[in-house]
Amino acid sequence: MTICKQRVDGAIAALTETQKADLLDAHIGPVLPGRAPDPGADAQYLRDIVESQLREQDEQEANGLAKLERRIGKLERFIKTNLVGGMAEAIVDCVRRELGNGGYMRHLGTWDPDHAHRKGACVVAEGGTWLAITDTARGTKPGKGLEWRLIARGDAAEARRQLNPKGSAS
Repeated sequence: MTICKQRVDGAIAALTETQKADLLDAHIGPVLPGRAPDPGADAQYLRDIVESQLREQDEQEANGLAKLERRIGKLERFIKTNLVGGMAEAIVDCVRRELGNGGYMRHLGTWDPDHAHRKGACVVAEGGTWLAITDTARGTKPGKGLEWRLIARGDAAEARRQLNPKGSAS
């Protein structure tokens, strides 16, 4: 990974003279007694030290992102295999159960006041076709309570008469 010169220069510029001296002392040791500091060499050492630290930070960030990406990948696999798979199984089970009960809408013919009807029952009464949207009590007449919804008005014989008013065979 290449560290940009401007980034290194910016990091060095942000350091105080004391911080620069402490970095140099920690990495290459203090100036030996009787020797004069070499500003050119010190500047290059300082650049190398800061560049190394920035590279290390970048690697740590990259490793952190890689760890995060691995965790996200595991989470995505978990969701796909466990949650989505589980939801799909639940939906299939629900649909199978409804189909086993004759599906959501079961046509039962003419409404019979002596029977209670289950949600999804479809009956003909009062010149229309009605759907029970909840279980109904015995004698609950379509159109007289909130349990029923009108889904079609009229009957087949009336529709045939309207389509063929002269009474000819269809």
